[in-house]
Amino acid sequence: MSLRSGVVAGLFVATLAAGCDECESPADKIRKSCIMAQACLSPGAEQWLRSQVPEAPPPEPPLECPITAVPDGITKADLEHWLRMMSPWATDQASFDLLCAELQAGLTEAIEHSADGIPPPDPTARWVWVKVRSKHRLSIGGATGVPVSRIEQAFPCGRGGASRSGEQTTLCASTDPLPEGDYVLVAAVMGDTLRFDDAEHHHQFSFGFDSNGDPSDNYAASPQYPNDFWDDLDTVLVIDDAPGAPPTLSALDLKTTPFTPLVSRARVTWSGDTLLAILPADELATVCPDHRFTSFVHLGDYGLMAPNWWAGDTEPVVHAPLEPVCTAT
Repeated sequence: MSLRSGVVAGLFVATLAAGCDECESPADKIRKSCIMAQACLSPGAEQWLRSQVPEAPPPEPPLECPITAVPDGITKADLEHWLRMMSPWATDQASFDLLCAELQAGLTEAIEHSADGIPPPDPTARWVWVKVRSKHRLSIGGATGVPVSRIEQAFPCGRGGASRSGEQTTLCASTDPLPEGDYVLVAAVMGDTLRFDDAEHHHQFSFGFDSNGDPSDNYAASPQYPNDFWDDLDTVLVIDDAPGAPPTLSALDLKTTPFTPLVSRARVTWSGDTLLAILPADELATVCPDHRFTSFVHLGDYGLMAPNWWAGDTEPVVHAPLEPVCTAT
């Protein structure tokens, strides 16, 4: 006998309804949690109910990063949002260990403005300085990958997400569901809580790639902006954010002038101090493309006018070799 059967459920609700007035609906009144909480059970009924509605399984223990994988000076609190964002991609502790092993500290050297002669970045704007970073290539769906439904539930477009109870926001380049297959993940943990939607600052965060491994078609910085953050890249996922407007996500082909919008199923999600780019690997022509993460904040003038306030980060720095997102096998 099951509580889901229509006749039995109807009789059960009729018998117990008077004692469950605080429940929201008839369906709620047959839920064990409601009945127990409202003391609706007659003597002996609790044992019968428990036999019909199995106890929920105990929660699985949280996944933990091995301490040896965390860069020196980084605490668990620093990685709280990274840990929660990355746990949906792991099927067990062993697979989570592999993700944690890719954690590395951000570079400590200050960057230069895109234009020559601009004063150094403001060191107090910690929310655009990378503290920790990681990069991975892995699969979802199929016989061995994480289920697509799990990733969709954890990173739905808009605000929310199963793992963050509404504290997480995900921008989607497309409303299409994520396809099965390989994905490139690039994460950046900043030195302070991200400040989207504030009333003062203009932000740009980008995840850039040399998608095809061919340097001859990469974007080249102009003489006017010799330290352009996108120098030597051919594809970027970019978040633009300005006061009075919601953040937007774009995928751009830098091989053309002007840049051309790309059709993409990429997503970028953030929570607290952490950004994570989720990009279908088949949108990049090489297995382990080289990449650079960039961040930039200014007051509306790009830092070009006195007092030249700006800040940002590039990982790796402009004019240094790009870094592969994985190890080719």
